[in-house]
Amino acid sequence: MYLCSCCPLRFLSISEMGSLLEPVLSRHWTNVEEVAEDTFEGTCVSQEPDGRVYGGHVLAQSLAAAYHTAPEGFVVNSLHCYFVRGGREDVTITYKVKTVRNGRNFAVRFVEAMQQEKVIHIAEVSFQKNAAFPVISLSPVFPSVPAPESLEPVVSETMDRMTPQLDVRPCDWEVHRKEKTATKRCVWLKYRVPVGSEDFKLSHSTLAFMSDMHIAGTGTLFLPKGTKINLLTTMDHSLWLHRDRFDVNDWILYEQECVGHAKSRSIIHGRLWSKDGRLLMSTSQEALVYTDIGETTEHRSKM
Repeated sequence: MYLCSCCPLRFLSISEMGSLLEPVLSRHWTNVEEVAEDTFEGTCVSQEPDGRVYGGHVLAQSLAAAYHTAPEGFVVNSLHCYFVRGGREDVTITYKVKTVRNGRNFAVRFVEAMQQEKVIHIAEVSFQKNAAFPVISLSPVFPSVPAPESLEPVVSETMDRMTPQLDVRPCDWEVHRKEKTATKRCVWLKYRVPVGSEDFKLSHSTLAFMSDMHIAGTGTLFLPKGTKINLLTTMDHSLWLHRDRFDVNDWILYEQECVGHAKSRSIIHGRLWSKDGRLLMSTSQEALVYTDIGETTEHRSKM
């Protein structure tokens, strides 16, 4: 079994892994509770090493809150969001949803995620009316990668705090451990908590959660070996859903590529594929990257 050299790591026993998963197995963490009209609350079970909320968690709960207000028969087609400030894992998150438009075929929602009266995340969510669409589609070529069963999982305390719900298996460990420079990488992901095939809204929120996994880090893979990263954080994230029905409890391939870097910002594009080669979702993320190359160490915050 391999270990990820970029995080404090140790092997976890079966009992330790069970204790980590128990909170998320007892209930679906993407659920939000309505506390007032168009206002919802959610708690955090995914945290980053410094105690901040994992961004994918807030992204997914924002989508779940928006879904609560969407017209019947409408399905999310895209989401665009900004991470305004870091959230705290020990404070309840309040989601306020505003109806921007209810059209015949599309509906738009604006979601503010707040902690202690401060906005930490904003999202615009578009829903499309489900219909019998023409059987016309175009898709890129599915990447040629090793099967997930042949690969070793990432085992680290950091990963198990952030995303104990996920089995993560990099396709190229040399790239993942930054032993060689690259602009692309592929990672197999599988959600461990059972999600019913009929609950497509939960599946969509779960895939949104998965869409934030490792993508910011891909924006640093091109850096020379040994480069010290003083700060890495997500600025904004977009996703486009191509399929309504899929199984997040089966293996999903996340193909990622850093397509540009300037002014300390990396742009990363991604594609999430089902194991049988169907394109499920496309993503794009802007990550802020401060390094020791021509930078000062004074950058404490992204804003």
